[in-house]
Amino acid sequence: MNQGATKSVSQSTIQRTLLRLGLRSRRLVRAPMLTAVHRRRRLEFARQYSSWTSTEWRQVAFSDESRFMLHRTDGRWRIRRETSERNHPATIAGTVQAGGGSIMVWGMFSWHSLGSLIIVEGTMDQYKYASVLADHVHPYMRIVFPQDDGIFQQDNARCHTAASVRAWFEEHQDEFTVLPWPANSPDLNPIENLCDHLDRVVRAMDPQPRNLAQLATALESAWLNIPENTFRDLCDSLPARLAAVRSAKVKIRCRKLSTTVAITPGGLIKILQPLDLSGNKSFKAEVQKQWECWMSEGLYTYTKSSKMDRASYEEVAKWVGSAWKSVKTSLIIAAFTEAETSISSDKETVNQEDECGSLEDFDQDLLNLFNSDSEESDFDGFI
Repeated sequence: MNQGATKSVSQSTIQRTLLRLGLRSRRLVRAPMLTAVHRRRRLEFARQYSSWTSTEWRQVAFSDESRFMLHRTDGRWRIRRETSERNHPATIAGTVQAGGGSIMVWGMFSWHSLGSLIIVEGTMDQYKYASVLADHVHPYMRIVFPQDDGIFQQDNARCHTAASVRAWFEEHQDEFTVLPWPANSPDLNPIENLCDHLDRVVRAMDPQPRNLAQLATALESAWLNIPENTFRDLCDSLPARLAAVRSAKVKIRCRKLSTTVAITPGGLIKILQPLDLSGNKSFKAEVQKQWECWMSEGLYTYTKSSKMDRASYEEVAKWVGSAWKSVKTSLIIAAFTEAETSISSDKETVNQEDECGSLEDFDQDLLNLFNSDSEESDFDGFI
């Protein structure tokens, strides 16, 4: 950097300048290299299981292979980046499988209990995996899920998708089901976190394992001593993991549009949210007008239990779209102006909840419009 310059700059000066700019030295985040197909299928998976809560995920037994090196090389590249750039593609180093001087293990667990940790001789193939399924997966699923309502998770490794393996699962499909899993998605599998836990425990041992046999013994001991709350918390993290996948698309879109996402602090929506300040009232009034028109024209149908059916999703979407277009631009501008004034003056804004109602109330009103064959009371309109 000093070459050709009239004045030299010391390394400490450069470091102070970088720190002042918010560019701290950080390790590269290691993550799987994803193609467009991978991203699409991950998003489809996240959307398909978006309604699953921790209760459903507690019926899933997670599994995977992992390789542990006896003498791990450091390979810690460091870069300068801003705090918000942690997951930027330019700051991520793609990972590959480790080479020699290591052993492979296979393990499984669910919210209910840890399963086996198996030392794999060499590399896992379809024949070794078939033995694992018969000797470990099958008895675990029968014992932990005696009602045959368990779900087994595996990734898309070749040994997992071989014809002989698929045939084995078909023979036992009345005992448990196999969860379809998006390719190249180890970040969604909580067993990866357990493997990281094992690695940290083994690396903290003193003395360190000196050969592969000692490494295998250390891993087995660390596995058996994993605290119950550790693997249970990991199972309960699935809803948040899928939510992160769904929100990733929004973040990518915002970056393409050079848009910054702002989060309104809790309790301040009525003061800082422009739509709540001015646009919500006229918007809700127009949606109500659309609903009243639908009712007066007798466009509704009846459910099997002879109750009035609610409007279809498509119909409600039309109402919402039409209502949004009816909101005047001047009203939106006034709302943003009012929000800006509230921030700059730090004054309390008149609470309009009694007049306009909250967005949460409006969301519930919309839900009441969707098709339902339940025995709940009929929708009485907007309040």
